[in-house]
Amino acid sequence: MDYDVIIEIDRLADLVRRCCLENTIPVNPEDIIYKLEGEILKPMIKKDHVDFKIEKNGNRFRIYIDSDSKFMLAKALGWLFINMGYIIDKKKWKDAEDYIQSIYTCYSNSRVENEYKAELFALALLMPKNDFIKQVDNNCDKETSEVNIDNIKDFFKVTIDLICKRGKMLGVLA
Repeated sequence: MDYDVIIEIDRLADLVRRCCLENTIPVNPEDIIYKLEGEILKPMIKKDHVDFKIEKNGNRFRIYIDSDSKFMLAKALGWLFINMGYIIDKKKWKDAEDYIQSIYTCYSNSRVENEYKAELFALALLMPKNDFIKQVDNNCDKETSEVNIDNIKDFFKVTIDLICKRGKMLGVLA
């Protein structure tokens, strides 16, 4: 993926976080959804391995999800902004259809790039670039270059897997 696109996704995530949460860390995607007057509806009937569904409701939205995963909610927000154009592209939002995320849809050939963009947004939203790099630096043993990932995980309140993905993407973790 084009590096400029990755930078733009980071900027969008920063803008959303600053506007909706005043740059609070750790990020709670539910707070963003409620600030935007969206709805989270739980529990969703689990069928066909559906992770979440985004339903348009006029100029608002509903996210149906049966998971408490911050990452999955942040990814739904990424899909909402980047791929459906919510707030940032009126025509795209008008033309957008409801979206269902499942194992059958997310890796279909036509959606792989959009899926990846939504994941990048989620990582950037939950772990802002500058804060992430600062945490890595603060938790790095200068003699051994070992990073205490548990401290970073506790700071951002995300999983170690997400810490590793974000760190590799930013080039600060191997």
